[in-house]
Amino acid sequence: EVTVVPSPQVGVQALLVQLGLASSNSEAKRAIEGKAVEINNEKVLDWKLLLSLKSGEEYLIRNGKKRYVKVNVT
Repeated sequence: EVTVVPSPQVGVQALLVQLGLASSNSEAKRAIEGKAVEINNEKVLDWKLLLSLKSGEEYLIRNGKKRYVKVNVT
């Protein structure tokens, strides 16, 4: 479980790297293109996706079957 600060726009690639689910932006992009990334059980299909992290929200971000992080925004 990880706590992050609210952000008006954060790229899904950068978020995967920040959370340790990918070692680089290009690894994150390959995982997204390979349909291995899910946010709250919904597949991420666009590596350019921007997320708006609002205070009080929770996300379950998964890369593959076994690598996942629960994110709390405070």
